[in-house]
Amino acid sequence: MPSLLAPKRDAEDSPGSGPSKQPLDIHREERRFLVGSGQSQRQALADRGIPFLRSYGVQTLYMEPGDASTWTIGKSQVKFRLRQYDETGPWWFEVKTNTAGMVDKHRRQVTPEQIDRLGMRPIVQVRYFREEFETGSDVLDEYTEGHEDILTQWLRVTIDTGVTALQVPRDVSPSRAMKDAGRTLATLKNRVLEVKSGQNEVPPWLPRPNEWDGSKSRFAVSALYGNSNMWAPAFTPRAPARESDAA
Repeated sequence: MPSLLAPKRDAEDSPGSGPSKQPLDIHREERRFLVGSGQSQRQALADRGIPFLRSYGVQTLYMEPGDASTWTIGKSQVKFRLRQYDETGPWWFEVKTNTAGMVDKHRRQVTPEQIDRLGMRPIVQVRYFREEFETGSDVLDEYTEGHEDILTQWLRVTIDTGVTALQVPRDVSPSRAMKDAGRTLATLKNRVLEVKSGQNEVPPWLPRPNEWDGSKSRFAVSALYGNSNMWAPAFTPRAPARESDAA
């Protein structure tokens, strides 16, 4: 059950929140860790009074523009993605960069028709089940008004289970690829712990293993290209496996 202390809104407009439907432009610290059951992290959050908000499914379609200067071949830090929660609700078009853990994220609500007109090609889809913990999200409105330092009061922790990469048709529109995912490529055995805040370090009270150098998107593209090291190919991509090549 969601906490009675849950804020009226959260940073992602996820299911069950009081969604703002507003564009989001945010500069934040973001760290990722691979964990087991996640129970020690849940307990630490509860001990600090940080509420569990809700759980829900997430599906994200990664796309690339017409040119080849993209992150999938190591030529750019910019990622383009289309996201929806629980296969319901609004679609979000997001442009995201991550440099040494500092993330810039720009998000706008779109319709399927709007995203298709951008002329982007689908790459790979990622699906998982997310648990959401967040405190201090009420300061997000002040942050958008220019009070950047206030973001240090905000902390968002998520635990993602069953992170699965799916191959999607490359020759269809993004809206069709989003709705009709192809075959499963790989699933992470570990859960992914993500810590997002305006602070410059992960709270020391939160149990965590060594930081994960990978990401869900790179894991997915690596699976698409048949790599086992959880990194997207750099500069020398191989053709994705065909459906007929599957065992």
